[in-house]
Amino acid sequence: MKYYRIEDNFDLENRWYLDAFTDGNGIELDGREFTYGRSIDTGPPLKMGTWKDERIIETQPPLRLSLYRKRTGAPLDFTFTGENVPVVTSRVANILTTHAKADIQRIPVHVEGQKESYEIINVTSLIDCIDTQRSEIRWFEKDNDIRPDLAGEPEWVRKLVIDPHRVGQHHMLRLKGWELPIIVSEPVKEMLENAKVSGIWFTKVSL
Repeated sequence: MKYYRIEDNFDLENRWYLDAFTDGNGIELDGREFTYGRSIDTGPPLKMGTWKDERIIETQPPLRLSLYRKRTGAPLDFTFTGENVPVVTSRVANILTTHAKADIQRIPVHVEGQKESYEIINVTSLIDCIDTQRSEIRWFEKDNDIRPDLAGEPEWVRKLVIDPHRVGQHHMLRLKGWELPIIVSEPVKEMLENAKVSGIWFTKVSL
C-alpha cells in the first residue's frame, strides 16, 4: 500500500481561508482538539474546551466556523483551518467514510455564509509509523533554548517517510510524535482525485 500526505493547496487563486470555531452562543472553541489524533466526546451534548480559558463546555452541533476576513474567496471542498483542522463538504465526508470510517469522527459545522453542509473531520487514528531512518527530521533536543516544551518533537521536517508495515488497516491517520500531517492510503487519494475534490494536493510519504 502507498500512502500520501494531504496538504492545503495555497496556490489556488481567490480561495477562501477558514478562521475560528464557536458554539451557538459565540464562545470561541479550541479547534486544536481536532488535531491530536484522538476521539472527542460527541455526547450528545458535544464537549469541547474553550480557547481563552480552557473551560470544558457542552454544546450541540453544528458548531460555527467563521471566515478569515482579510483573505476572503471562493469556497473549497476540502480546507484546513489555521489550526490544521480539516473541514470538508458532506459529499467529501461520505467519500472518506467509504474507506476510513474507523479512522474518523464526522462533526457537523456551519461555515459562515454557506448553505452547503460542511463537516469537521477529526482523524482519530494516531499511529507510530514515522520512518526516522529515511526521513529528514531535526528534533527539538532536551533543554533547547527555543522550545524546551517541545523536546523530542520535530523542529523541522525536510522529508517525511512513513513505514507502511506499521500502518496496519488504517486508511486515514495522524503520526504519533508529529500530529500535524494527515496521511491517507492510495485508495482514499484516488477516490478524492476521481471526485475532483478542490482545495488539496498530495505528497507521497511511502517508498
